[in-house]
Amino acid sequence: QALRDESTYQYDVSFFGSVGNIKDNNARVRQQFLKTLEYLLNAANPSIRFKVIDTAQRPLSLSNQLALMRSSKINLNYGAMCDLPGNRSWGLPERVFGIPAAGGYLLTDDRQSIPETFPTGLCDTFATPEECAHKIALALANFHMTRTRAEQLHRYVLSNHTYSHRAQTFIDLLQSYRGRGLS
Repeated sequence: QALRDESTYQYDVSFFGSVGNIKDNNARVRQQFLKTLEYLLNAANPSIRFKVIDTAQRPLSLSNQLALMRSSKINLNYGAMCDLPGNRSWGLPERVFGIPAAGGYLLTDDRQSIPETFPTGLCDTFATPEECAHKIALALANFHMTRTRAEQLHRYVLSNHTYSHRAQTFIDLLQSYRGRGLS
């Protein structure tokens, strides 16, 4: 219930991840995306409280990650450090599961495996900085709807995507290989 009290939030939008290592292509891409997004948000509404924490410069403990997720109305995911230059990976970063598991509202870049991981429409995505800024504006204007979406994704992640679920899926896969004579 505390996450439904709009007055408890320090930030409207936050992102944490590696952005400062300009020698790393993924960090440069993230840095450019976040700069563009911040410009778009400030142009639309200069009072938006936007927080970026570069974990390459200042690592966050798990408790500080959780505190940031729970004190931000919108938590962003953009990119994954396993992406190759010009070729995004098909997988989802842990943040896509961790933010909803912590009760935070997730807005993520549209990644290839989202449709096979989440039911249609459950995970809010964007393709461009402009679309992201637009979805942020909608989410902030409809706080209770945003919290409802966050709670739906929270329940889904806890029911389907915990480490226990992942381990069981791996065990089942190994057993199916063994049953087919593969080892």
